[in-house]
Amino acid sequence: MTAQNLRILTIHQEKKLQIYICRVEILAAKTLSERDRMILFRRDRDEWSFEDIAKQYDITPANARLIVARARKTIRNIYRNNDNQ
Repeated sequence: MTAQNLRILTIHQEKKLQIYICRVEILAAKTLSERDRMILFRRDRDEWSFEDIAKQYDITPANARLIVARARKTIRNIYRNNDNQ
């Protein structure tokens, strides 16, 4: 594979990733509470620690983990169901 082909492949992958991220953000806006959406984004997009999230939202780190896990599961299930339609 030539360097040009690799560059085209990389651009294509970046576009697909951007589309995926936009779809996830739209689903999050439609389905999650503002607090849960912001906690999910703080963790996944902004790379905050669970401890920092807990301090910011006055919850325990364990509760922050639970909120992120549930939000991810909700988004994943809706995303998969929309792709199958």
